[in-house]
Amino acid sequence: MGALILVTILVAQTLAFSHGTVLTARTSIGPQHAVVYQDPSSDDWPTYHRDMFRSGYDPATPPFTGVTLNWKSTTLDGDVYAEPLIVGTEVVVATEENSLYELNATTGKILWHINFGTPVNGAVLPCGDINPSGITSTPVIDVAGRTIFVVAFLSSPSLHHQLFAVDLDTGAVEFQMGIDPPGSNPLYQQQRAALALSNGYVYVGYGGLDGDCGPYHGRLAATNTNGGGPVIGYQVPTGNAGAIWGGGDGPVVDQSGNILVATGNSFSTTIFDYGDAVLKLSPATSPPISLVDYFAPSNWATLNGGDLDLGSTEPVTLSSSYIFQIGKEGVGYILNANNLGHIGGQLYSSQVCTDSGGAYGGLAYSSPYLIVPCDNGLVALNVNLGSTPSFTVAWRGPSFLAGPPIIAGNAVWDVDAGNGMIYALSLSSGQTLFHGTIGTTPTHFNSVSAGDGQIFVTASRQVLAYLQQTLSIGYGDFLVWRPSSATWYDLSRGGVFTYQSFGGSGDVPLVGDVDGDGKPDAILYRPTTGQWLILTSSSNYNPSSARTINWGGVSGDIPLVGDMSGNGRADLIIYRPSTGVWYILLSSIGYTGYKTVSWGGVPGDIPLVGDVSGNGRSDLIIYRPSQGIWYILLSSTGYTGYRAIGWGGVSGDVPLVGSVSGNGRSDLIIYRPSQGIWYILLSSTGYSGYRAITWGGVSGDIPLVADYDGDGRADLAIFRSGTWYVLTSSTNYTGYITKSFGAAGDVPIPVNKT
Repeated sequence: MGALILVTILVAQTLAFSHGTVLTARTSIGPQHAVVYQDPSSDDWPTYHRDMFRSGYDPATPPFTGVTLNWKSTTLDGDVYAEPLIVGTEVVVATEENSLYELNATTGKILWHINFGTPVNGAVLPCGDINPSGITSTPVIDVAGRTIFVVAFLSSPSLHHQLFAVDLDTGAVEFQMGIDPPGSNPLYQQQRAALALSNGYVYVGYGGLDGDCGPYHGRLAATNTNGGGPVIGYQVPTGNAGAIWGGGDGPVVDQSGNILVATGNSFSTTIFDYGDAVLKLSPATSPPISLVDYFAPSNWATLNGGDLDLGSTEPVTLSSSYIFQIGKEGVGYILNANNLGHIGGQLYSSQVCTDSGGAYGGLAYSSPYLIVPCDNGLVALNVNLGSTPSFTVAWRGPSFLAGPPIIAGNAVWDVDAGNGMIYALSLSSGQTLFHGTIGTTPTHFNSVSAGDGQIFVTASRQVLAYLQQTLSIGYGDFLVWRPSSATWYDLSRGGVFTYQSFGGSGDVPLVGDVDGDGKPDAILYRPTTGQWLILTSSSNYNPSSARTINWGGVSGDIPLVGDMSGNGRADLIIYRPSTGVWYILLSSIGYTGYKTVSWGGVPGDIPLVGDVSGNGRSDLIIYRPSQGIWYILLSSTGYTGYRAIGWGGVSGDVPLVGSVSGNGRSDLIIYRPSQGIWYILLSSTGYSGYRAITWGGVSGDIPLVADYDGDGRADLAIFRSGTWYVLTSSTNYTGYITKSFGAAGDVPIPVNKT
């Protein structure tokens, strides 16, 4: 960009508005861009909420199975209020310092950066809540013309809004021009609404500052995309106010090219003046822009008097026949797109947001689900678009200060504006699939976007990219199996979250390396059929490549995995309590041959596997609660000799094995729920010395042993209704970590090498 010389020609440009005001502005004319807006290609997100219907829906993202933070950008020069835009592998981001950045979608590296001039110091404005005030609205990209259109608020030579056309590939300015509507005072007008692009024209919406101070009107300005035409405008005919702002949402373009906007409150409670209304405006292609149709709720006067903007969102196109509108009052309206109905003319309406909550910013729509961002949580509506349209509440999400949501990969994505948590919720049920922190409180009405197989979110002055992931299980991961949905959920030490639906009711989950690639596989034993269903890591845990092995099937059989072959792979073990026989399907001969061992058989015996011998092979262990004795059949004797150790014996004791000593041999562990005490018989002392540690003790706690901190020694974990409390060996069992992962009823699974 440094070698590019841009020559501009300054001319006197007349801006003609439908209210007859004439303004002369200085304009520079650049390359021609006579574009006709089309919906973006499947992998682009070139405008606020992706398309000019403002659907917020990305059909190209694959079904959600997990997510990891792929990259976090360097700190940019200002806060980001605009939604990130994506074209191919390019991410476009605007800041309040009047800067425009292009980042590489794969790496987050800055490709180019341009600054348009000094933003306006918020202290010089009569009210408002953004400081400094620069680029607040979301730009729009002409994909075919490779041009970005963006509006900056400049402090010099005097306060004004300037439209820039910028080359997508180089960051060079193609043209620029003043875009303040005539008769308006930029001291009081805020350009918050996202830009729109249609039929060769770019549309720019205006409202007032936070606080509704001073004289302002809702306004819409339009100019052609080649930079050589007049600015055509429309002023909402209120006595004052009537903002076009939408919480950062933008004007909608219908299939006929008409422009749909919603307005905020005016100050009139006696004469209807188009505040708190939905307006259909004629396109700028046939100037002047004029009012074609409108809708207003019957209680418009109350809304005006209570500052309850209907236009805190913009309309959403449901079909060629219907649109939806909701505002601060939280009442949703379905309107006839071809006859808005004027005052009280909705086809259907009902309260959507509860507890006096309202909706702000863009909605998201993928039939039949319409996702509404109420300020106390997301609400999913199931929309009926029949001859008598209506909607019902499909689900209500977790309670948080919802920002504008999007739909991608059969998941609803949103950011909690109150505490900076990003959420992915199931589109059909609202169940939380993922949540994690973005590291800061986001800007107001912050919206995520999708493209290039990723989810993009801004965190104050940074951009974060989350990459979709398939199920991946690692040793020491937090892993749960959810019986209610037959789904595996995994959270790695590095924070990578993945999941996969696989299995059915009554299945018993285990993990072990069946395919021999050194990574744990997801294993289900199905008691009703005696089948082992195995999702292998070498197949990327693809259910269509699942392996089925028949082994077991007698009522009461207990499945285990262990490495009796000594080859690092999991053998499949059935312990049959009724006979005390272990049936071991051997990995060393491709799971075609087996070995049987009689060991146990007393009612109440609990089978375990662990390496007490210290030779890298699994010993067969029976813990007998009635005696408090561990009977260990030793692999070092070819499973002909054994050792008996008394350890435990209190009713309710839970036996476990793990290497607390860190010497590769299994310590014998008793967790006593009645006391919340772990009694650990140490292999490092020849099983003659022990350690007692208090950790847990709440009714329903589930104890687990695995190396969660990655230091090679077993940690002591408690799973309590979706929260993990892990006492770490790296702190010598004096420090702990907690993880909120899972839910009550989930089965936690320790991921240890067999």
